[in-house]
Amino acid sequence: MLDLQKVYRPRSLEEALHLLSNEPLRPLAGGTDLLVELRGQVLREVSILALTYIPELQGIYEEGEHLFIGPMTTFTELIESPLIQKNLPVLAQAAQTIAGPQIRNVATVGGNVANAAVSGDCIPSLLLYDAKVRLMREGSQRTLPLKDFFTGPGTTVRGPEELLGGLLIPKEHLGDLSAHYIKYSVRKSMDLAVQGVGLALSLKQGRIEKLRAAFGVCAPTPLRLLSDDAYRGRRPDEELFQDMLAEVEGSLKLRDSWRASKAYRQHLVRVLLREAYTACLAQAKGE
Repeated sequence: MLDLQKVYRPRSLEEALHLLSNEPLRPLAGGTDLLVELRGQVLREVSILALTYIPELQGIYEEGEHLFIGPMTTFTELIESPLIQKNLPVLAQAAQTIAGPQIRNVATVGGNVANAAVSGDCIPSLLLYDAKVRLMREGSQRTLPLKDFFTGPGTTVRGPEELLGGLLIPKEHLGDLSAHYIKYSVRKSMDLAVQGVGLALSLKQGRIEKLRAAFGVCAPTPLRLLSDDAYRGRRPDEELFQDMLAEVEGSLKLRDSWRASKAYRQHLVRVLLREAYTACLAQAKGE
């Protein structure tokens, strides 16, 4: 038996925000994490806010200068979306690595972000494109960079009365970045990442114009590293890669765990970053 006090099923965003403003509730998206915690009695005597029937939290569409991704978008919907395939193929690539078809059919991108697990596979790809999060409460809302959303493992800046209302991708980056996400896990599917590495770059007349990297399971929170300005104008050669690797290794906070030792994680960073770098260069050169 699930130890629940109340379950609310609002039919609009306005109703959901009103409910959140009146009592402590746990938002329920796809439930692939929350239901596990409830069944294992990690959570007890909680009240649930089911988000399934709120149309404002669904869909992928253009919104002004941004591409909007509704937090209730499932990973299967991400993979199959023509807008994502055209503008953010690396996000579809990352979503394809998550679990298996059954989970991808119900798990959501909003849940992946709000859950704030360092192993969240979609987060590095979103960080590469300077994604923003929209946080909403009754009567107001705020937007902040995704990189500032996470405060620690499983914790974020979202307040108890706030709901993740959407993910916003600036259009300025869409179409001009060659990006690649690679994940290492013990099993090929149905497993969490031991390490996740995302890289994106663009070339102008054979030299670096933009270069950024993002990492999962490399620190207490997902990380966005490197800056376009630091590498702009340089040749994409081995010297650049070594400089990039040195900057990355100096910024990570790797640790020992039962999944992998710190030393093995350091090895993985070097191997995965090189693979991502090689793949991005091949894309950028049309190879």
